[in-house]
This record gives sequence, structure tokens and C-alpha cells, in this order.
Amino acid sequence: GTYSIEDALFALPSIWCGCVAAENEPRETNLSVSVSFDKPVVFYEDAYTNAPGDVVAKRSTRTTLSISACGGASGGVLSVSARNLGKLVRVGGNAVSIPYEAVVPSNATVSLSVEYEASAHSASMDDISVAATIVPLDGGNVASDSDTATAVKLEFTPNYLIDTFIHRHKVGVRESARFFWQPQSIAVICEAGAGKLTNQENGVWNYTAPLTANEFSSLTAIYRGIEYQFALNVVEPQSVVAKSADAFDYGVPKNIAGGAGMELELLLLPTNVSFMGIAVQEVPSDYKDPQGYFANGYFDFAWSHTTNRSAGVWHIIQARNLFMYDYAEMGDALPRMTPSGEITDDWAHGWIAGSMNWMIPVGWKGPEAVNANEPVKQACVYWQRFRISPDGVLEVEKLGYVVQRNTNSVIRLNGEIVPLRPRE
Repeated sequence: GTYSIEDALFALPSIWCGCVAAENEPRETNLSVSVSFDKPVVFYEDAYTNAPGDVVAKRSTRTTLSISACGGASGGVLSVSARNLGKLVRVGGNAVSIPYEAVVPSNATVSLSVEYEASAHSASMDDISVAATIVPLDGGNVASDSDTATAVKLEFTPNYLIDTFIHRHKVGVRESARFFWQPQSIAVICEAGAGKLTNQENGVWNYTAPLTANEFSSLTAIYRGIEYQFALNVVEPQSVVAKSADAFDYGVPKNIAGGAGMELELLLLPTNVSFMGIAVQEVPSDYKDPQGYFANGYFDFAWSHTTNRSAGVWHIIQARNLFMYDYAEMGDALPRMTPSGEITDDWAHGWIAGSMNWMIPVGWKGPEAVNANEPVKQACVYWQRFRISPDGVLEVEKLGYVVQRNTNSVIRLNGEIVPLRPRE
């Protein structure tokens, strides 16, 4: 049965060892003690935030400390001491404080088991130790044993800092990060489920995310046969947003339709990861639904969205996921047109009413593949629209911004009048 043995100030949960040769016939046993951690390594990582509201709690592997002592023929005094055990925190098992002492009766066995997680990292390998001795009550030989463990702190840190999310595990395709541990003096092996790892000295592995999204990607740390798996979420670019816009005009005389545009700051979404490891372009495409001015046969498909209009140009993503500074505009160099649809250089005429649209796919690749014959992955599609009203108001619309110029040279950006500014 289970009972408690009290000796002076200490009490120890104990289990009878069943050291019996035959029914009701006790037998003498040898004085002994054993100490062991079932796992010599405890990995842990601190809590981290992937994005606002997406917080992952601190995680740790576990180890179980087992101590067993047999009192032998005369019984003995068990003493247990520890070094750096405060780097582990009890999460289960016997609620026993170390150091402690207890008397083990003759021919009885005392056993305890405590489950731990890590709370702080070791300064060196095996710097956590537990030792136990049992001194026989009859003054004979002392029995002793000990075991050690190492608490290893793991950290995953993307190289590009977004807000304060230093250790986020959500990364963009081809995003780079560092994987390191403490104490740095030990040799942790790292394996990547996807992506690329390169070893660097001083306890750091460099990681590059794969070029394909994987919600359940992972990194595995291995030391002395114990494994810890980092859960990584690799995401691809999903859309483009215009963060800001500045309107401008071309100084066209009043009373005729004239050119205007806006400079847009385009960012690749989502912005809670970094896409600085990829190249992106607006993929060339044909124009759609030409009407009026834009449908005139003179132009002969000249409205297509091609490289002379910034399409098909690869841009390496910059900090903040900056795609590019883009001009959405209709310039004053376009031909004038009489009301009957005849092309003219006479500035007495402006542009007649009409409309036309660009459907713009956004494609991306790894930067090393921009000149290779590899398929372009599509992130999204958006529209750029051009309209000239019958009363000569020019309107260009893209990604939530609209610039307008009327025949009195009044420029509006999303409905608000803005100062006249020439195109730079």
C-alpha cells in the first residue's frame, strides 16, 4: 500500500516495494538508490505573435525525474539535492521540494516521480543535475546516484521585423529567417520539412522559406535524440493594395479634355509577412470593352497593357512589401479627335467621350527565375479603368483611387480637389 514516512521536518510519498520471497516471509534487500531523467533534454520556446490577435503560448517538451530508494536490511536516510533545477518547472507528479530528506524503513522502497517543463535555458550542457544518497542506519556503505538534463531555448526569428512580431512563425514564400538556440555551445541538428537550411557557426541556422505556400510546414530541432517541431505557416502573395496616391496634371489648356493621372504606392499583401525574396510584375494583357474615343480604328489595338505601359517589368519586392510606385494616367500626348472621330493635331479639339479597361493580372516568381522559362504564379487580378465623359471630364481609376480632371483644369482625387501638380 501507499503510505507516508515522516522524519523530523520531511514527509515523502512512498510505495512498498513488495520485496517478499514467499507469502508472509520477508527477505532482506540491498540498500540502493537510483535517479534518472527519462529525457536528457527539454526544449522550449517563448510565446510569440504572428499578427494582432494571433498569439501562440509558450511551448515546452517535458521530462520526468524518477527517484527510487530501497532501505535494505537496516533502513536508511535518503537525501536528495539538486543544481540548477530551478530552470525546470513542475507540471505534474509528486509535489516534492528539493532538497529534502526522509527515512526509508528496512526492506521498503520509496519512489517518486516529478514531471517538468523548462522555464529557463541551461548555461551549458548537463548543468541541471539531481543527486541522491541513502545512508544506512547501521552505519554501513552509502549508496548514491545522479543524473543530468539540459534545458534548451529555441528561437525562430525572421530577418525582416514586422511591428513587434520578432518571433512570428508565419512567413512569406522565400522569406529568410534565423533559427538559433541557447546554450550556443551545444550542437543542435535542424531539419526542414520544406525550404532551405544552411548551417552557420555560433549556434545559428539560416532558413529560407519554400516558393510554395504550406500552412503546415515545419522545422525540427534534434539534440541527443530528443526532437522539437516548429510549426511554420508559409503564405503566398494574395493581393495588391494602393497605400497612397498623389494626383498630377499635364498643363492642358482649359476648355478641352486633357491628361491627368496619379502616382500610387503599391504594396503586396499580406503585410504581416515579408515577400522581399520574390519578384513581381503586372502581367501584360489586352484592353477590354473599348468605347467611343478608345474604339477608334486609328489606334489598332494600341491600348494593350504592355511593357511600354509598365507591364511585364519585374520588380524585386522591397521593405514593407513595396511592389512599386506606379503611374495610373492618361497623358496629353494622345491624339486629339474631332467630334466626328477624325484624328487631328489641332488643340482646339480635345478627346471625345469613351471608355476602356485593363484587366491586370499580377504574377510572381523567385528572382532567380525571372529570365527563365518557368510558369508565372498569379497572385491576383485587378482593374484599371479609363473614362472620358461627354462634357470632357477625364477619369482614371485603379485600386480604390480615382483621379479626375475637368475642362477647367480642376483635379480631384477620390472626389477631393487637390492642388495642380505637374507630372514629375
